[in-house]
Amino acid sequence: MRYLQSTPHALGNTRLQKLIGTEPHTHLAQAARTALADLGLIRYTPAKPPLNPV
Repeated sequence: MRYLQSTPHALGNTRLQKLIGTEPHTHLAQAARTALADLGLIRYTPAKPPLNPV
């Protein structure tokens, strides 16, 4: 599998974007906080989203 380290490669997301639209992204700080909390290394409770009155 060494050839995979020395050969440039990439995956395209064109078909995914056609299916779901723009690709959703999570901010790095939020992803790191959630991962550390899932591992039990920190306490973190995500903020509840605001209620939208109808």
